[in-house]
Amino acid sequence: MPMKRKTTFRIHSALLLFVCAFSFFSCQESTRGTVRDLNPTVVEIADSASPNQPLVLIDHCDNADYTAVLEEDKRLGMDSCIVRINPIGKSTSKSEIIQIPADKSSIVDCTNEYVVIRSSCGGPCYTLTFVFTDNRNKKQFDFAQRISNSASLIGYFRNEEFEKLILHNLKTGKEQIVSTPNQKAMNFGKMETMLIQGNQLFIEYTTETNEVIKKVIEIQGVLK
Repeated sequence: MPMKRKTTFRIHSALLLFVCAFSFFSCQESTRGTVRDLNPTVVEIADSASPNQPLVLIDHCDNADYTAVLEEDKRLGMDSCIVRINPIGKSTSKSEIIQIPADKSSIVDCTNEYVVIRSSCGGPCYTLTFVFTDNRNKKQFDFAQRISNSASLIGYFRNEEFEKLILHNLKTGKEQIVSTPNQKAMNFGKMETMLIQGNQLFIEYTTETNEVIKKVIEIQGVLK
């Protein structure tokens, strides 16, 4: 009789262990199945979110006649931006695509003639991009400097040749080269003064020996 009870006990114990083991592996399999089911959903959400928001606002400005918006367009690839000029009270707008670093660019001015975007290109390097409010195509210049009392004439440097200041007429495209020798290297071509009086341009800059150079240049040809 005792032998029968012991055998029955062993059978019951074996059955109990089997049930527990089955439940344990079932739970593990169920958990792993849930993780596999979640992953595709997350990927689908991430992938489907980008096409719905291809434009990222970078900057904007308001003028009495228009509003201007600078946006990154992710559909066009890296460092591709769009400038939109929306005239107030009109249904038409102007858009220009420009290749500038989205995270290092901003609108610095909105005049009646153009929108000015400044972009850093690493270190002291920078560009100014002019997007015009009329039908002219955009213009972009390295190390550009605007003249304080002129909306149409700017100065810039090409290929980091800081001994040759190039005057550029934004309306006509005419240019004139002004010699600026011995500039202080750390100034990277920046003029301390650029001012137009009549047909003359007054400039000031500092040399490597900290001497301040003042020049008066006849610029009648580039002004016309």
